[in-house]
Amino acid sequence: MRRLIPVMIVMVASLALVACGGSKKSSKSGGDTDAFAELQAIPAQVDKKVAGVMSPIDAVDSTLEQLTTLPKKLDISEEQFGELINSALAEQEVAIPDTVQGQNREQLTEFLGNIKGFQQNLIGTPAAAKDLVVELGETSARIPALATEVSTSAAATLANPLASKQEKAQAKKKQSDAKTLQNEAQARVKSAQDKVGKLPGRATVAMNKFVMAAKKMGVKENLLRAAKKPVDDAKEGASTAVDTAKEGANNAVKDATGQ
Repeated sequence: MRRLIPVMIVMVASLALVACGGSKKSSKSGGDTDAFAELQAIPAQVDKKVAGVMSPIDAVDSTLEQLTTLPKKLDISEEQFGELINSALAEQEVAIPDTVQGQNREQLTEFLGNIKGFQQNLIGTPAAAKDLVVELGETSARIPALATEVSTSAAATLANPLASKQEKAQAKKKQSDAKTLQNEAQARVKSAQDKVGKLPGRATVAMNKFVMAAKKMGVKENLLRAAKKPVDDAKEGASTAVDTAKEGANNAVKDATGQ
């Protein structure tokens, strides 16, 4: 007798990318302080974005290891394991054999719950890399503006006869640090651009390794390479909503002006 359990689909939020440059409110709410903090934070932010996009590729080897070791460890056949993976990828209920109990059952349930999210994010890596390349370009263009903003504000403080010695000392240090931070941020962005540019090719290699290993267990290739339909539908829906909103705004302007 086997019990049916729902598969938990765990999706990595790496595709939900935000701009690498962080907040762009520096010129409105805090002057050079915000600009300096934003400039200072760029290297760490870039590293985080790159790590997020690379995470499915980095997880391939550990996932493949589980594919090859779990059946023997859990005392189930590769064919049974393949059937379970097929159900998980098809987002169907998964019938785990009653012979798998305790920690083994928990481990298998966790693996099956994660496999769909892993597959979806691996498939989505090229698109995520493309989006990140655009964001890195925007960040690179913003860096000189942030450094100039910091230096200009610091120069104004140094020229202000009412500024205290402490304020002038802080301004002088920021002015000195701005160029260093600018160079560090640009170098980190350049390094990230080089890495991200290679990700689509690496994702293809990783996907092929995943498919070859899983097919040996009877996992269906069409499920392994299935398009990210829910994600694609969501993106298309969002794009349509934006276009509709723009059209509505343009029509409203025409109505108001009588044109």
